[in-house]
Amino acid sequence: MKFRIQFLINMSIAGIALLVMGGCTGENEPADGGGTATGNGNGTPVALTIRATASGFQNPQQDGQQPDAPQTRATENGNVTEFGADDAIGIFAIKSKNIVDEVSNVKLTYSKAANGTGSWASPNGIALYYYEGVSYIAYYPYKEGITIDASQTTEQIITSLTANDKLQPVADQDDASKYTACDLMTAAGSPAEGGTSARKVLILNFTHRFTQLILRPKVRVLCKAPADGGFTYRSGATGGVLDDNANSVTLNGVTACRMSDGSVRAIVKPASSATTLKGSYKTLIGTDTKTIGYESASIGSFDAGCCYTVAVVAPFTDTSRGEVERVLAPGDFVFHGTSGIEVYPGDGTLTSGKIPDYASAVGIVVTCDPARLTDDECNGQNWNHAYVMGLEYTSTGGLTWGPDKAEPAIPLTPYDSNAKNNMNGYAETRKMLEAHKSDLSSYGAFYSIDNYRNLHPVPDGINRSPWFIGSCGQWFDVMVNLCGRSPETFRDNTTVSWIDNSYGTYGIGMWETINRQLSKAGKTLPFTSDNLTGVLLLCSSQADDSNNWDARWRLSGAYVSLGINGNKAYYKTAMVRPFFAF
Repeated sequence: MKFRIQFLINMSIAGIALLVMGGCTGENEPADGGGTATGNGNGTPVALTIRATASGFQNPQQDGQQPDAPQTRATENGNVTEFGADDAIGIFAIKSKNIVDEVSNVKLTYSKAANGTGSWASPNGIALYYYEGVSYIAYYPYKEGITIDASQTTEQIITSLTANDKLQPVADQDDASKYTACDLMTAAGSPAEGGTSARKVLILNFTHRFTQLILRPKVRVLCKAPADGGFTYRSGATGGVLDDNANSVTLNGVTACRMSDGSVRAIVKPASSATTLKGSYKTLIGTDTKTIGYESASIGSFDAGCCYTVAVVAPFTDTSRGEVERVLAPGDFVFHGTSGIEVYPGDGTLTSGKIPDYASAVGIVVTCDPARLTDDECNGQNWNHAYVMGLEYTSTGGLTWGPDKAEPAIPLTPYDSNAKNNMNGYAETRKMLEAHKSDLSSYGAFYSIDNYRNLHPVPDGINRSPWFIGSCGQWFDVMVNLCGRSPETFRDNTTVSWIDNSYGTYGIGMWETINRQLSKAGKTLPFTSDNLTGVLLLCSSQADDSNNWDARWRLSGAYVSLGINGNKAYYKTAMVRPFFAF
């Protein structure tokens, strides 16, 4: 089994068309189970085509956030499981609670032709044909001597494979062959109706039966910015980069496998009780060998088919590596430097829980993914490196968005799947300020941002935008990148909002996640005192003639939402958090 693994951001499913061609042996009757091989009209059995897919490990939220998975300016791929040359699966054919045609743990081995197409080959003399009413169960990796009880249900058989002593993960997984040998996957299916007279199709979607644990060991190094990054790092800034020197890694009692992306991984059995990722590893800091122990926050369970990640930054700075280029990342802190925008890494060294000179920080990076930096007005000014959220509210008073009427100055952004792509907070704010110079006091949010701009102008020599109100898409990214949860995962979404009324600790957890990061600059997001004991943050975007967008949290019920929750003129306690682009 080959794992093409770079970063754990988006999980996807890779499908590969695979073919098993059964040669004619003249045996049209199954040895067991009854029935006859379906012919093509001239007595020739119908060959069976197998299309197999391997689903990647899914990445659940941990502590309300995607662990160590920020979007950056680098292109990132998912955790994709692919079959490789000489991989082998075992397959069983069942009908009427009996094995059919002696297809019991038949070994099928994968090979790839020069043109890139894949195929599976069975041992000599064993052919796979289509039988009407036959179901198939397969597993990976193949082991000799695996048997099943064909009288059981499909679910019971898969459970028995998962419990089979020969298929359990082992404690020594220190190379790729040992690691993949522990990654039990199973699949079940029946040939689809249709197809040609010479061939039927069996689709097998393999899923992981065990749990994947991931350690991302990092070491502190002095940072330098990319040449085209639009910023420099603060003097002495250190950040965590993947530690190529990490070795002798143990992960929950397993000697783990080093991957090409720098992570270290292990396969373990699922666990229903609360547990952690923990262990140790050795690394070289300069010429000194250091042993690093680690343990993650508590996780509710290790679910089958899921991966869980812990990122460990060793408490040492390896100056022997010199300055290492580090790309900008959400959660980084922004300063006005003497010669332009300066950045301190969000995972940089802290003193008493704070970043150096924290009182001078002016913002926190929300997104720096080029695919999300789509405000044309910002890009036209070369403010195309990041959108940044300020570290305070524009005012202490409650605000309305504006009067209950249509606002032709900016387009409508209805609630649909495209709303997350409205990243035009600067353009919307500028147009509203220009359109309402004479009556701006009637537009509380925009009046507030205008006053804030006057009190906090762009310093000379700093290439960044004036302050603006974040759009619905920019607040979407706040939730994804700084709060750790996408609104699209909310469980009570309506026709007007991404909303969740029952997140329990997760709704509050999102708030706590962003505030853990903001606390490094001494500027957490406080709740305001409204009738629901929470906070309501206005977006620049309008949904329709009467309603605007906002983001809301409240302690009561751990409610969180991003959407169209009220009339433009309704709010009495709403707030604005300013943004800028650079």
